[in-house]
Amino acid sequence: MQKTLKTTLAALLLSAPMPLLPKAPDCGILEDCPTKPKPPPRRNPSPRPERRPQPQRNAEPAAPSLLDIGNRAMSSISDMAWSSTGLAKTLAQFLGKAPISTLIAMADQGQTRALVLLAEAYLDGTGVKKDEAIAAKLFRLAADQGNAKGRVGLGVMYALGKGGLVTDKAEAVRLYRLAADQGDSFGQGNLADMYYYGEGGLAVDKAEAVRLYRLAADQGNASAQAYLGMMYQWGQGGLAKNENEAARLYRLAADQGNAGGQTYLGLMYQFGQGGLAKNENEAVRFYRLSADQGDANGQIQLGNMYQRGEGGLKIDLALAAKFYKLAADQGHLVGYNNLGLLYEQGLGDLPKDEIEAARLYRLSADGGYAGGQYNLGVMYYNGARGLTKSKTEAVRLFRLAAAQGDEAAKKALTRLGEKP
Repeated sequence: MQKTLKTTLAALLLSAPMPLLPKAPDCGILEDCPTKPKPPPRRNPSPRPERRPQPQRNAEPAAPSLLDIGNRAMSSISDMAWSSTGLAKTLAQFLGKAPISTLIAMADQGQTRALVLLAEAYLDGTGVKKDEAIAAKLFRLAADQGNAKGRVGLGVMYALGKGGLVTDKAEAVRLYRLAADQGDSFGQGNLADMYYYGEGGLAVDKAEAVRLYRLAADQGNASAQAYLGMMYQWGQGGLAKNENEAARLYRLAADQGNAGGQTYLGLMYQFGQGGLAKNENEAVRFYRLSADQGDANGQIQLGNMYQRGEGGLKIDLALAAKFYKLAADQGHLVGYNNLGLLYEQGLGDLPKDEIEAARLYRLSADGGYAGGQYNLGVMYYNGARGLTKSKTEAVRLFRLAAAQGDEAAKKALTRLGEKP
């Protein structure tokens, strides 16, 4: 029979001399998922919108040059088409067998859309050798000519400090605002992100984030739809809490293939929220769609379902470990925590390794995650391998977790006779 995870509750009911036990893996986005909100996961601002299918052009009566085809194509490609995932297909559809060389010729003519698409090609290494510095220069050329997508792309390069640019979030904000003022949905969405988190010299202003997300969402921007949905779900930015509206927005985003929308719609199905009937199988389907795109939140949720054997899945701690590791490799704090627990107990085909568990818990704890703080505190209290036993350090970590509302940490402090 496969080993199962130890539970926190049993540990806290034991008498004082008994060691504390670690928490079971957290659900990831929501602690005790149905009720406790977490802020939206940080998404890297991206100049690459989701791809939308483009209409087929009618066949031309004559055989024009590749450059002529390219010029007509650039005038017909919508603003939503410049996607890294769809770049090669889009260009091949319009430009034949030599899309990059033709695109370069079009860029030389000063076509700003061509500059942006060429920048995308260099950013992702599509048809050319990947070169972020060239991508940044091309985005700048387009931005300097007033192209909104060029401004967004250059803003992202500044926000992330890529392409040889020094990280400058204030400059990113300036560029996003210029694009947003042109009505660009990705300028609006990325500027909303900066207001939500209070970055680039902006004060946190969730009401302004709501306004901008709504402008972008109304244009069909899937990321903005997902973020606006989360703000409705938690009643943020002056919005009345409305789970039904949140579910509607998540579905709009998910139907466009947005990983965040898929994960949050999956949570709605898992817990029967937003007017949806509880359906764990449907939740698993959406988590898998998200995880398959490399989304760390989707990976965490799918790992949880395998760990608990829910949604029509058999308990498989090896697969749970796989998905937790995928999330941890992206720096996900819950991924560190959940993978650490499996190492601590030697589950999921992983060797029992308290040193590795403590390392992972520390990464989670240092990032501010309550579950990681609690579990690292337990290891200090019990004197786990590689750590010097320290009630003082354990209490410090329990207090950090308790300050975030972690019930296990509060009970541990009570048991130890300490104040939160």
